[in-house]
Amino acid sequence: RQEGGRARCRPAALPAAGGLPMASDILAEGWLRKQSRHRGVFRLRWAVLTAREWLFFREARAYLEPPTEQVLLSEAVAVRLDPGAGTLAVATRARTVVIAAPADDASPGPSLLAWLERIDSARAAGALSAAAVSVLHDDA
Repeated sequence: RQEGGRARCRPAALPAAGGLPMASDILAEGWLRKQSRHRGVFRLRWAVLTAREWLFFREARAYLEPPTEQVLLSEAVAVRLDPGAGTLAVATRARTVVIAAPADDASPGPSLLAWLERIDSARAAGALSAAAVSVLHDDA
């Protein structure tokens, strides 16, 4: 749904009254660089993966604030890890969300491969039953 030209998000993982996601709902969380949909630049975001969605926030564990983006895993049609480019892409019919690991070690979090494995785990649980999950191999 659009509101004022900006996509409106209602994260399903958050309680209806707002608040923190249940720890048992979180498959992974940590800092990532997410590519901006408008300018194409990478911005540091706190990412939270649950069995149903991938949420991105400006600040770590700022769950009371609306996420900057929400990707429903049930809408994912492909997930691709490209080790050569150092990116992980989740494609939906509407857009492709591209993420990269933080540029420094000061922002620890799961590796891109760990994110892929957790997304694949959600797929195995049924959230991505129709999606393709793949790793591009570096032939160079």
